[in-house]
Amino acid sequence: MNKSIPILVFLALATSMPTISQTGTIKGFVYDSSTGQPLPMATITLIDKTLGVISDAGGFFLIPRVPAGSQLVKVSFLGFEDQLQTVTVKSEGVEQLVVNMKPQVYELQSATISAERRRQEHINPVSAHHLNPLTLSKIPGMTGQSDLAEYLQVIPGIIFTGDRGGQFYVRGGEPVQNLVKLDGMTIISPFHSVGFASVFDTEIIGTADVYTAGFGSRYGGRLSSVIDVKTRLGNRREFKSKASASTFGYGFTLEGPLKKMTEKNPSSVSIILSNKGSYIRKTAKTLYPYLDSTGIPFNYNDLYGKVSIVGRKGDQLDLIGMHSADGADYTGLVRSTWENTGGGVRFLVSPSSSNLLFESTLFYSDYRGNFLEPSKRPRTTKYNTLEGMFKMYYNGPVMKLVWGTEMNVSNTLHTFTGTSNLLKVDEYFSTEVFTYLEGTFETQRFLIEPGLRLHYYADKSNFSPEPRLKVRYRINDLLNLNFASGMYSQNLISTNSTEDVMNLFQGYYISPAYVQNTFRGKYIDNKIQLAWHAVLGLSYFGPQNLKLSVEGYVKDYYRMINYNRYRLYDIILDIEAPNDYPEYQLKYFVFEKGWAYGIDFLADWNSPKWNFYLAYSLGYVIRNDEFIQYSPHFDRRHNLNLVFGYKLGTNKNWDLKARWNLGSGFPFTQTYGLYENLVTGPGQFSLDPATSGALNIWYASINGGRFPWYHRLDIAIQRTWKFNSGQNIELAISVMNVYNRQNVFYIDRITMQRINQLPFLPTISLTWRF
Repeated sequence: MNKSIPILVFLALATSMPTISQTGTIKGFVYDSSTGQPLPMATITLIDKTLGVISDAGGFFLIPRVPAGSQLVKVSFLGFEDQLQTVTVKSEGVEQLVVNMKPQVYELQSATISAERRRQEHINPVSAHHLNPLTLSKIPGMTGQSDLAEYLQVIPGIIFTGDRGGQFYVRGGEPVQNLVKLDGMTIISPFHSVGFASVFDTEIIGTADVYTAGFGSRYGGRLSSVIDVKTRLGNRREFKSKASASTFGYGFTLEGPLKKMTEKNPSSVSIILSNKGSYIRKTAKTLYPYLDSTGIPFNYNDLYGKVSIVGRKGDQLDLIGMHSADGADYTGLVRSTWENTGGGVRFLVSPSSSNLLFESTLFYSDYRGNFLEPSKRPRTTKYNTLEGMFKMYYNGPVMKLVWGTEMNVSNTLHTFTGTSNLLKVDEYFSTEVFTYLEGTFETQRFLIEPGLRLHYYADKSNFSPEPRLKVRYRINDLLNLNFASGMYSQNLISTNSTEDVMNLFQGYYISPAYVQNTFRGKYIDNKIQLAWHAVLGLSYFGPQNLKLSVEGYVKDYYRMINYNRYRLYDIILDIEAPNDYPEYQLKYFVFEKGWAYGIDFLADWNSPKWNFYLAYSLGYVIRNDEFIQYSPHFDRRHNLNLVFGYKLGTNKNWDLKARWNLGSGFPFTQTYGLYENLVTGPGQFSLDPATSGALNIWYASINGGRFPWYHRLDIAIQRTWKFNSGQNIELAISVMNVYNRQNVFYIDRITMQRINQLPFLPTISLTWRF
């Protein structure tokens, strides 16, 4: 507790600075009056004064050190009418406003671009990607609507390994090393078995912030990356709905006020509900008879609901619930299913006498997965967590501070069959407590964001101090030099090996007991996984909305835990192994070290009628285990994505979109040959006919080969009809893999059967907004 005293003292001193004699504070929230949605990046200024700020992601703003007396406040945002309000500021007082901005007839994309330009002026863009529904809609949607999973695939440094059960990997990190949040709740499995569908409905996403390296101290518990998704409020003025159906699946969204906001009373109670899913597994044989025997054996269903209570002064209470289910059934081969259920509350308040904004959340999440192979016992996994968080924000014009603390209580349970055909059940409990302080200091040339995270793993009695730093230097009005670095730790691991190509199932462990104690002759006392990031880059945001960036990065994964490919014996249930047996033959998990480094280039050019996007990555991923150095299966050396969109028609009611992806081949372990497994009976040399005769594989060096280059073109065309009643109808035709490239996904080593990625695949969708 003594270590937290300096943090609290520093926070108290910093937040007390605005309350200087003869000055006060003006704070409040900015909303879109037509929907009740918060307006980030709105400009709030005092007329005839130099004081001014912009609103944050939730529409909140704070102007400290305002001279006492009558002040005229101007709020402006492109696409909305300027709002003027007169405020009487009292000495050492706090005046709170709620500003409802009235929309003008203005091009939505132009307003969004302008807001993005303003946002870029006040952030460090290094390894950070800010997404919104308009951004996501630029990618051809293969399920009938745009999806976060499809856009993530074009972000530099992110690698997806396939359409059939592939996973996503970020600058050398594994799926389990990616932190995914939904409104503050941790999501364990954010992507479905089909590689272009996530559990998030684009229709309800407000923002999605993606950090591929060097993320700040408010995020932790993962080594590689962060995806922070925040849903929007339900419409606070009127009820709206969206229904869609396609050859792939369906979607439905309903939102509206249970208590409507008005000009006189801005308080409200709103609701937003979403359901989307697929039926392609049942219809693929009829719609796409040319598919191979595996077809498209995936089905999923996602439910989300949120009730938001917004008070007169902008205080907000959210009640949130979600459920996702997924299934992949390769008939006669494998069957994998999982479900993820979660929910909780989020509370946001700024007390009338305080210049701070407070946020607190309490969430529970439960994930359960099953995996079945013929002639084998099923594997199951469970991961559930209860997480409570409290944050304080100070949003001054020059300095911003965030202090937070959180406690997570987690439980994992994993069942599987050991080497001697005995069922094993492993269950673990863990508690993590952490606190952090993150600051932002802005001058004319510099934007400095120091941070410190203190993370305590109670089950291991391990304390992990993790410093973070981000710096942006403004070379001129268009060009910035950016840097980010930090230390990171993680307790959660999965049973997937870095050799696995098809990852339909992941078993989860927290604090596994069966980890080797030594690594390359050195005793490892601390079983926490650790990594270090460093990123250096240039960013350019020029005229005509042209955005360019180039980044070089290094990730040192200097302590990781991986599934042990060398294990021969079960030491708990099967045998009592002699003490002189090496650990690598006994333990289920072993230590590894790794490096990921490379260069990412991004060009993004937007206008109201067209957009162009280019992303290229050159990356290297290296792992070292007890004996060898190897490249994991997701080590794609070159990855190029081109995205183009164009709007046609007098009212821009035609929308053309295309994406082309080119990637070098993934590593794989080659096969030297096959041989017959000959097993003798106990204590004799005669063959045992009951267990002999199966084919065994003689493997080459780990991932010493490379698959052929991958490339694929996707296109989509959409026509929108708008009616005077406010209703819209959208008809879209999408085509995946237009020229039917035969991209290899998996080869069965025994039968030599080749399974390709999905072939030429057209989809038709119809959406009705009413």
